Amino acid sequence: MMILKHVEYNTRDLSGLAMLLNHVMETALKIDGVDFRDIYFPENKNEFVLVMRCDSEDKYLEWRKTCPPPPGMKDWHEVLLTKSEHFFKVNEPNASLLRPAPMERAKTIFQEAFITESIEVKSGKTLSQEEKKIKRFILTQSPVLGRIPSIDEIRKAFSQYPKKKVDAVLAKLDQSDIIHMSNDKSTIAAAYPFSGFETSHIVTLKKEGYTKIYAMCALDALGVSSMFDCGVSIESRCHHCGERIEIEIEDNKIVLMKPDKTVMWCDKDYSCCAATSICKNINFFSSEPHFAEWNKEKPGRKGELMQIQEAFYLGKLCFENRLGK
Repeated sequence: MMILKHVEYNTRDLSGLAMLLNHVMETALKIDGVDFRDIYFPENKNEFVLVMRCDSEDKYLEWRKTCPPPPGMKDWHEVLLTKSEHFFKVNEPNASLLRPAPMERAKTIFQEAFITESIEVKSGKTLSQEEKKIKRFILTQSPVLGRIPSIDEIRKAFSQYPKKKVDAVLAKLDQSDIIHMSNDKSTIAAAYPFSGFETSHIVTLKKEGYTKIYAMCALDALGVSSMFDCGVSIESRCHHCGERIEIEIEDNKIVLMKPDKTVMWCDKDYSCCAATSICKNINFFSSEPHFAEWNKEKPGRKGELMQIQEAFYLGKLCFENRLGK
C-alpha cells in the first residue's frame, strides 16, 4: 500500500530540510516493509507530503516511532490501497481483481523491446505467407500438444513444401528470435511464449483441446491469455523462496492471485536472444521483500520490479499480436 504522510513545515531552510530528508531515508531503510518513494510540496500550503510504500499500516506506524515529526510540527497520514489490496479487502467473489493497467513505464519497456528484440519481426509483419503459416502452426499446436512440435512434425504438416524449404523457414524464424533452436538445430528450444524444456512457469489455457505447457518466463506466462484471447491458469514459484504462486486469468482480468503481494522482476539484460539472456531471469516473487533479498546478490542487474497489473499489461503489449493473421 502507499501511505501519504503530511507534515506541517513552515521554514524554507534548505539545509534543515536536507537533514530531515536524510533522516527519513535512513530510518526507512532500517524497517523491513517500508520504502521512502518521493516528497511533494503542495502549492500555497505550509506542509510537505512524503510518499511511502509500506507492507501495512502497522509497518508505517512502526517506522513513525523512529522518525516522528520535528518538534512543534503536526503530522497525519492517509492510506492508499493498491487495486489488489482493495479487492482482497472487500472480498467480493466476482470482483474484477486486476485488469492490465496501461502504465507509462510498461509502455516504455515495450517500446525498448520493440527495438531491442525486434517485436515487429516477432509478430510476423515482415514474414512471407509461407513463413507466417509455419510460425502460426508452431505456436497454435504447442498448447494442444503440451510441448513445442518436433521438426519432423512440422515437416509432415507442411509436406506440400520441399524439406529444404521448411528447414529454411525454421532457420529464418530462429535467426529472427521468433523461435530458438537448440545448438545442434535438432529441436526447437523456445517458441515464445512457450518453452521446449521445463521451467518454473506452467500455463494451462482454459480452452477445449488445450493442455498444460511450460512458458519461457513470468512475462510470457502473463501474455498467453492476450495471445489466445482466453482464460489461463498459471502455476509458478517465488524465485527467492520457492513458495507456490497461482494466478487465474478470465475475461482479460486476474480473478485470483496467491500470494496477493506477488510481483514480477522484468530483466532487461538482453543479448543475442531472449531465451539465453533475459528469460531465465524474468520471474515472479511472492513479495517485494523477497525480491529485495534475492536482488542483494545481483548488484547492477538491469531491469524493473513490476506490480502484477503493470506486468499483465506489458504481457498484453508483447503478445496480443504475436499470432498474426
